Amino acid sequence: MAVFYCFGNSNLKVYNRMKLIKGIEMIESLTLTVTDMKCGGCEANITEKLKAISGIISVAASAKNNEISLEYNNELTDIDTIKATIIATGFGI
Repeated sequence: MAVFYCFGNSNLKVYNRMKLIKGIEMIESLTLTVTDMKCGGCEANITEKLKAISGIISVAASAKNNEISLEYNNELTDIDTIKATIIATGFGI
């Protein structure tokens, strides 16, 4: 394991390289086509439901483009859970 020391403003900061690299690898991006999203209320509803899932980092819903784009930690959630939440909220995939 590599440890890096950074000196700045007379503060010592230690960064664990393995954690930084692992953290980057855990994040995945996903864009899904979603049907039955008609308005901003639909966007807000699905965004709220998806953000409630542990591991979801960001969600952007577009009724105009019938798409949801999101970033998630693949060690905390998976695509099946995301799709099931969308369907349970009343939208199609």
